[in-house]
Amino acid sequence: MYNIILSIFNSFISYLYAGGTSMKKNFIILLLIFTCLFAFAESRTALIIGNGTYEVSPLRNTENDATDMAASLEDLGFDVTLMTNCTLIEML
Repeated sequence: MYNIILSIFNSFISYLYAGGTSMKKNFIILLLIFTCLFAFAESRTALIIGNGTYEVSPLRNTENDATDMAASLEDLGFDVTLMTNCTLIEML
């Protein structure tokens, strides 16, 4: 994927040298290309904590919500650490 984005970037630079679009449009396109490059270059990590077992007013769906969120982020390429109903010591 990185090679495809780099190829698009090189094509765009060639297009600019040939006298393509306005400066504002060029800046927006370059910004989008660089955003994509950085998005694929970085590793993504997520920590999901779903605590619901409180002494006063316990929450009912925190474990399910945390599990669903972790699955969604994993589908997007994140390295996910999921913790549910953990103590302060466990979170540290």
